[in-house]
Amino acid sequence: MVLKDAVVLVSSGDEDNRGFGTAFVIHREGDTSYLLTCAHVIRQTGPEIRAAGLPATVVADGREQDLDVAVLQVDIPLDKPVLKLRAAAAEGDRCKTAGFQSFENKTYLVRRLSGRLGRQVDIYSRRQLTGVRAWDFNIDDNYDLQPGYSGSPVVDESDQEVLGIISHRQGNGTGLALSVEIVTEVWPKMSGEILKSSSRFTLRRSPPRGPRMNLENELRAFEQIVQGRDTNTRLILIHGPSGMGKTWLLDEYELLARQSQWETLRILLAQQLLIEDFLTQVASFFNLKHFVHYDDFLTHGRPEPWTRSKETEWYRTLTHKFFLDLAEYPNPPRLIILFDQLEKADRPLKDWLSRVFLSRICRIGPLVAVVSGQEEIQPKPMAPGHTSFHLNGVEIDCFLRYVEERNASVEPEMIEEFHKLLKGEPKRFVDYVSSLPPAGGAK
Repeated sequence: MVLKDAVVLVSSGDEDNRGFGTAFVIHREGDTSYLLTCAHVIRQTGPEIRAAGLPATVVADGREQDLDVAVLQVDIPLDKPVLKLRAAAAEGDRCKTAGFQSFENKTYLVRRLSGRLGRQVDIYSRRQLTGVRAWDFNIDDNYDLQPGYSGSPVVDESDQEVLGIISHRQGNGTGLALSVEIVTEVWPKMSGEILKSSSRFTLRRSPPRGPRMNLENELRAFEQIVQGRDTNTRLILIHGPSGMGKTWLLDEYELLARQSQWETLRILLAQQLLIEDFLTQVASFFNLKHFVHYDDFLTHGRPEPWTRSKETEWYRTLTHKFFLDLAEYPNPPRLIILFDQLEKADRPLKDWLSRVFLSRICRIGPLVAVVSGQEEIQPKPMAPGHTSFHLNGVEIDCFLRYVEERNASVEPEMIEEFHKLLKGEPKRFVDYVSSLPPAGGAK
């Protein structure tokens, strides 16, 4: 399939309206084609919407749910392939996209771009209890995303299936790719037919065995929690240098949690993340109407003057109100909070986590927390109900076993050199072996 031949220009029937974007066919019934694009594209081009120059009507619009996706219907046959959607993607997947950009007066060109999925994020709005998965789309080519790429498909280069849809341009010409799972929210009556849960997705939902070579104990400990065999542990602490598989481990925790009917909330501990913003996000997940004491205390605002001692006491009281309301919540859903990149958090947030929040987590359900980062953190005062894992380099036997499991062609001497050079760090070796063809395959 030539991807640039599969995309469709979305424009306005009004000659004076210069709004445009990209779409692609996701379903066909007889002569009728259904196309996926962004909600903000149809907002810019409507009400006279055209797809490939043909009249188009909106059959599903995510704007009412604050979701930037829409489905168009064209009743005249389109000579375009139907692209398959797949509800499975991961950081590092090699992908491609193609979209339209302005060329000259009233003309457009379509360009194909290659890249990789970056870090997964979750997009929330005031109307959503759960986030929409998305990834940064990092472009390898010398071209950047241009206005008009909104609605472009993000296609896995290995099997030509669509993983996401370009929603926004970001700094440095990169884009934000919404997971195609978003279709289930705006077009539920058809999503079962067009959205594929591939075998790859099913495999990732099963507890993996050894992809990062040294994480069996960490996976087993978490699996016991979400499956109800361990009802005492409320907190898992993970630390280790870069490249040891911390992010991969959190990805697997998230999948295992969903498989066992636990809700998940992933928090990137970036700088300038306010404690009250985090707590409010969790309270909103549970439903803010149940957090009366917390909301009342927060409404009164911070004390003035805002001194260090008053800051410490205010956050301690705010957290106490939060857990007081949580304890009185009737039958709350089970939630696992995944904290990522502890080393990037500001010092006040780290101190609050260790001295206030994590100690309370250990003493109350239905929350379970996982804290991951290059730094080590411990709840103070020390509380029961937590376990710690230090991720470090693996022995050479793990490298050898991984090569054998992958059926890759790597000489033992080279494996020894890699192990020595990387000091047992598994990530870069896994990336290298994963890029190789199977032993005896095409070079």
